[in-house]
Amino acid sequence: MKTEYENLENSLIALYGNDKKILKEQLKRYKKTIQKHHDKFNGNDIYLFSTSGRIEISGNHTDHNNGKVIAAGIDLDTIAAVSKNNRNEVKIFSDNFEKPFVVNLNK
Repeated sequence: MKTEYENLENSLIALYGNDKKILKEQLKRYKKTIQKHHDKFNGNDIYLFSTSGRIEISGNHTDHNNGKVIAAGIDLDTIAAVSKNNRNEVKIFSDNFEKPFVVNLNK
């Protein structure tokens, strides 16, 4: 019998490897994000995203001006739980901010 989070666990292994301690921490992190999303939006079709961290060692803010930059990936990431809202707006909640950040796509 499949657990509710079996597909999530398999995806986390693909992202973070098979270290049981790391997987336990990541599973807790993702479950918390899913629960927060559900509490705010009551959505059922939730999509999860992870984007790797990046650090600019030298040349910060020059890469968009044809400058040189030395960048590296790091072992931290940002995750998001996302669902459609049938509006032309994106509402972003973050653990680090008190109020949501809203982007109106009509402007």
